[in-house]
Amino acid sequence: MKTLDELEKHWKHKVYPHGSILIGYHRDHEGTMIWKDGSKFFYGYGERGQVTVQQTFSSEQDVVRYALKRHSKNE
Repeated sequence: MKTLDELEKHWKHKVYPHGSILIGYHRDHEGTMIWKDGSKFFYGYGERGQVTVQQTFSSEQDVVRYALKRHSKNE
């Protein structure tokens, strides 16, 4: 998997219930979030309207690789 679209499809259909992880631009989510802003990709967590950035990446492939690695430990 190399793109956020591929990651989202994988998680939606095989791993996580809908809504537990957000990939995109909405910032009102509670839980894990992955989004792009400009040329950077962000991995973070949203809670009660506050977003905490945990990691920043310069490529989509890097954030996808990080997310897969991080969540494979939690399965």
